[in-house]
Amino acid sequence: MPPAKPPPAARAGPARAFAPGAFALLLAVRLLCAKHSLIADCDEVFNYWEPTHYITHGFGLQTWEYSPLYAIRSWAYIGIHALVIRGLQALGADKIQLFYGLRYVLAVFCAFCETQMYVAIRDNVSGRVARLFLVLSASAAGMFHASVAYLPSTFSMYFTMLAVSYFLYPLDHWSRARALFYFVTSGVVGWPFALSAALPVLTELGLHAVARRQLRRTLTIFVRAGAYSAMLLAAVLVIDFAAYHKIEVVPLNIVMYNVFGGLTTGPNIFGVEPWWYYVYNLLLNFNVLAVLAYLPALIPLQRLVCAVDNSFCRLDTGRLLVVLSPFYVWSAIFFVQPHKEERFFYVVYPLLLLNASILIEWAATVATAPLAAARRAPAARLLRGAVAVAVAAVSFCRIQALVHYYSAPMEVYTALSRVAPAVSHNINVCTGREWYRFPGSYFLAQNMRLKFIKNNFNGMLPTEFAENTAGFRDGTWILPHGLNNENREETSFYIPVEICDYLIDSSFPVSDETYERKYLDQTDQWSTVYCARLLDAGASSPLGRALKLPDAVERRFPDLLRHEWVDFCLLKRHGAHHL
Repeated sequence: MPPAKPPPAARAGPARAFAPGAFALLLAVRLLCAKHSLIADCDEVFNYWEPTHYITHGFGLQTWEYSPLYAIRSWAYIGIHALVIRGLQALGADKIQLFYGLRYVLAVFCAFCETQMYVAIRDNVSGRVARLFLVLSASAAGMFHASVAYLPSTFSMYFTMLAVSYFLYPLDHWSRARALFYFVTSGVVGWPFALSAALPVLTELGLHAVARRQLRRTLTIFVRAGAYSAMLLAAVLVIDFAAYHKIEVVPLNIVMYNVFGGLTTGPNIFGVEPWWYYVYNLLLNFNVLAVLAYLPALIPLQRLVCAVDNSFCRLDTGRLLVVLSPFYVWSAIFFVQPHKEERFFYVVYPLLLLNASILIEWAATVATAPLAAARRAPAARLLRGAVAVAVAAVSFCRIQALVHYYSAPMEVYTALSRVAPAVSHNINVCTGREWYRFPGSYFLAQNMRLKFIKNNFNGMLPTEFAENTAGFRDGTWILPHGLNNENREETSFYIPVEICDYLIDSSFPVSDETYERKYLDQTDQWSTVYCARLLDAGASSPLGRALKLPDAVERRFPDLLRHEWVDFCLLKRHGAHHL
């Protein structure tokens, strides 16, 4: 619940204006994202889709994070999304429709948040920067999957956009209290590390209070935002208490594990990456924008821009630095962390786009300054348009690559959902070396269960929530067997391949047959139900797997744009009479 609204004369913020045209554009794009975007990270499935499926359908896979022994995932976040799915269930949607239905709801909310940020930039920075932000946000490959991902970092991205939207407006009780409340929401309900994006805002408030001697006014802002933030935290604590049957401050648990986990626990045991991981990742998702986003740190350039066109300079240098800096603060924190994942940067993707938009506008203004006044504006528009079109074209090629090269798992599991036999007992759908491509139990019929067979992976896999079909889901508080926070393998989670009814396999070569087999070749035991092509990224050329260029270009440069494919298949066991 946000702070109470002040009288209309005192109000400021994006609530005073809306841009239906911008919202319509963004909504159309985000709905396409919801339909075609892939699941880029198996954590999205096992940590969020599966617990949600357990709440809505009574079964699902449970990771160690949801064990009451560790409790580093909040059921409040799951509950919000489960309520949406319950509403869709009441409308008669089937399971795959529920999956995409939730994505469509996320798409609508993301488009709303982006529109609010667009309006705030238009009203307080520059209309030209706002239009650049709109075009770049709609077309960016990074936003293609981040915008509708079911992840706390995406939730935090939404509320960071809302917070920045209110922060851009002139300093007053309403806009600042609202901005702080949204920052807290992004951290308490979403991802606690997202609170670091608020550090520049808190610094500005403190400096403003001292410089202008407005301690009472600033204290009022903090009290107002703090009161409603405390109510929000209390609601989260109550929901998590009901789920875990004990008091757990989950945001604190997350921070303690990730910051003070020690040598045998903590995020680093799940893999570390070199310093350039985010450089490579941001270039893939935003191409040249990833470079431009860091250049507005050259704040002195603003003085030159303002000398040419002071209509751009609605924000003074100090406030502009505060607007730009959350992206730099985030980069400084996460670049030095050994454990790196793409989704960690989702929170500041819109801030990257804002920074890049400002730099493009500065560059267009300075580059066209020597021209005659009558030619300056058309030349600047041409330059801005050329950059936006080039960036959008490369982004489109990246989006096409993601959909064209890697959609096989979603396609195959969709086919699986349509072949479920009408039997009363549960059917074992097994996966081995392709376990991390599972898109979630919303792609399984109600009488199907995903099972793991032994493969060369030797880390911790999920177990199953304690099943029940009515009332409270007691699996949220029952202590599961075998889960640990040290990524140690638990062999009891595997079943023999002999009792699998269906199997997901691929034609990737098997390098070590100690545990793995290419079941596609065992035609005496398995028949192929459905196959789709999946790119073998390791055997394809770097540019070929990064971008999907027109077929004529690929034929012209076959080595530079080399593609190697494998089959990703659904198999059915021969002689399974009970099916």
